[in-house]
Amino acid sequence: HVRMPSEADGKRGVGAAEKPSDKWVVPLCPEHHRDKHAENEAGWWMRQGIDPIRLCLALWAATGDDEAAEVILSRARAR
Repeated sequence: HVRMPSEADGKRGVGAAEKPSDKWVVPLCPEHHRDKHAENEAGWWMRQGIDPIRLCLALWAATGDDEAAEVILSRARAR
């Protein structure tokens, strides 16, 4: 779950004990998931070259269409 806020996209930040909506999910392997939580989230995503808010919105829009989601994720990985 992406925890950082994005006012422009209607995403508020969340507290330590609060889980964001499933709208704000990006699939990560266990290693990257741990790394993301171990440091500054915005900086981590920046180093990956991924805009997590845009990626979440694209995946949410593709809910139920596994092929479209795979294309979205492939493009995010290629950057």
